Amino acid sequence: MYPWRFDFCVTPRSKKEIAEYLGMASVSYCIKRYVDPLVEDGALALTEPKSKRSHTQKYFTVK
Repeated sequence: MYPWRFDFCVTPRSKKEIAEYLGMASVSYCIKRYVDPLVEDGALALTEPKSKRSHTQKYFTVK
């Protein structure tokens, strides 16, 4: 279903790191298509949940 292994985000990762890992040129497409649905499903969490658009935002796997 998802093009990556969840253990990649055991260490918090930035949007750019995730897009590069997936080999995607468009960071915004990667976030909308893959990351946001995982956050909504509770599989990924935000390091800064109160400021979703923070430039220092990272995503990590929820255990």
